[in-house]
Amino acid sequence: MGREPSQTLFSGKVNPLSFTLWPYYFFIRLYKFWFVFVSCAYDQQGTLLNTLASTDGILGLSRAPISLPSQLANHGLINSVIGHCLGTDINGGYLFLGNDFVPHWWMSWVLINPHPFMFRNLYQAELMKMNYGGKELRLGSKRDGQGTVVFDSGSTYTYFTDQAYKALISMLEEIFSEDLVKDASDTTLSICWRAKFPVR
Repeated sequence: MGREPSQTLFSGKVNPLSFTLWPYYFFIRLYKFWFVFVSCAYDQQGTLLNTLASTDGILGLSRAPISLPSQLANHGLINSVIGHCLGTDINGGYLFLGNDFVPHWWMSWVLINPHPFMFRNLYQAELMKMNYGGKELRLGSKRDGQGTVVFDSGSTYTYFTDQAYKALISMLEEIFSEDLVKDASDTTLSICWRAKFPVR
């Protein structure tokens, strides 16, 4: 049975979703959670392009006090650790908060970058390379916070360096030119595609 999350634990304008987990034994240690807060979002209104600074993502994994990891850590529920294990197959990997259930074997750690000027409240990691369609994209400059990837569970937009963006668009046009057509009905973004056939 779900119940309302504690108002003293989570603050700000959020869209709460809570549920009960049965206690489980992990590594010979008992963890019991009577409710878990799994959703966090800003009250976004109007045109998203005018409020990009407030469109952080689904879980809000930032350094800001309102973020989910910050609030859990401040109340002593987890250590101030977040991470994303990337799997070797297409469906592998998982996101974790805290360091209680982190496997320490067969892992290579990449530190999250310090506060770049442009996105000082967001966790970032340097983007070493990106492949699409079996080809490696040119990423362009990595100076001044460019060439990094913002670390979150979901974002309104995904940003690339100018060079990487142009390379990705060129590759998409090459691969999907027969299946997609440009759609001018959505003026939010400069480029929008749709399928040539009706999609249900």
